[in-house]
Parts: sequence; structure tokens; C-alpha cells
Amino acid sequence: MTDSPLVPPVPRLKEIEWLWRRWWSFGVTLIALAIVGFIVWSLGGSAMSDAQALAMQHIAYGLIGTVIFIGLIYVVGATAYELTQLVQAARVQIAIRRGGQP
Repeated sequence: MTDSPLVPPVPRLKEIEWLWRRWWSFGVTLIALAIVGFIVWSLGGSAMSDAQALAMQHIAYGLIGTVIFIGLIYVVGATAYELTQLVQAARVQIAIRRGGQP
């Protein structure tokens, strides 16, 4: 027998603000892709030093990752509770792989 009481899972709430979530996802994606497009365009110019070009590439990679993450959240439709549970489970797995305590 376990010492902790059983806790029922949190029920999924109906999506009330679906329209605003959609507009936010599309807007952030378009803005991020416009910035990535500007970075690609400016990398074609020769006025940038190697260090600046490398920094711009890292910014572009970060923005592309942001677009992928926003797309995942939009398509999957995970709630904040589910995302925190997913992150917590990933942290536990990483700690176990490193030989630490979960």
C-alpha cells in the first residue's frame, strides 16, 4: 500500500480562446520567419564580419526552434499543466541517465 493518496488527473478544459491562440501562433510564426528571412538576406552581404555572421546564424537557429516549438504547441494543443508534466518527466529521465537521483 502506498503512503501517498491517489490524485485524479486534471481534466482537460475546453479551449475557450481558440481564435486568439490561433492568431497568436500565426503572428509569432510570421514575425519569427520574417526575422529569419532578414538574417538570411543580410548573410548574403559582405559587410558582416565572421563573428557577426556566426552570431546571426545562432539567432536564426533559435528563431527556427521557436517556430517549431510554437507549431508543436499549436498542433498538439497541450495545456500548460501537460507541458510542465512533460518537462518534469524529461528532467527526471536526464537525471537518471546521468546517474543522479530523480
